[in-house]
Amino acid sequence: MYEEKRAVIFGSVKSDDMSYVRRYIPARLLIAADGGSESIRCAGLEPDVYVGDGDSGGEANGVKEIILPEEKDLTDSHACINYALQEGMEQIIMLCCTGGRLDHFLANVMLLEYIAEKGAFGMIADGQNEITIYTEPIWISESTDFKYLSVIPIDSEARGVTLTGVKYPLYNAVLRRGDSLGISNEIRGLARLEIESGAALIVRSRDEK
Repeated sequence: MYEEKRAVIFGSVKSDDMSYVRRYIPARLLIAADGGSESIRCAGLEPDVYVGDGDSGGEANGVKEIILPEEKDLTDSHACINYALQEGMEQIIMLCCTGGRLDHFLANVMLLEYIAEKGAFGMIADGQNEITIYTEPIWISESTDFKYLSVIPIDSEARGVTLTGVKYPLYNAVLRRGDSLGISNEIRGLARLEIESGAALIVRSRDEK
């Protein structure tokens, strides 16, 4: 099963409702990124490994630990990703890393490209959103969890964008960074996304309940 190649990394940003975490469980490897040791336990789970420098209050509490120096070139999340890749994980989900410090959140978004370059699938998720990066033509099913589908270029341009099976289809379109053409589409059954050139984020989201 694909869960055998899935790692879930928990950051230190907890939410009032952690039930969404169950969408991404089971997983072969549960990793606490420093203060994520508290987040994962708030979700009723135990980490397999703790990775961090302790600056956000994280503790291993008896599980395998990888202690990082406080002064380092990589964030705790980046170190967790490297560990997951070294363990042969092909799917890396980052939870509890939205709604806190924007610099860390933006760095994590950019790490999706790093994960893809290493040949794995990466995602950032919370109760309202899922963020992935486009790597190949994909089908995306309609979901009761997420109403909206957005395609956001992170290169200066994403060219040859074709998006079908949605309320507002695109055919061989050009999406430019800084434009909002790809925001807030809606899937109608089964969507198909293809981009000829350029990197783009795929965001599935819903309004706050």
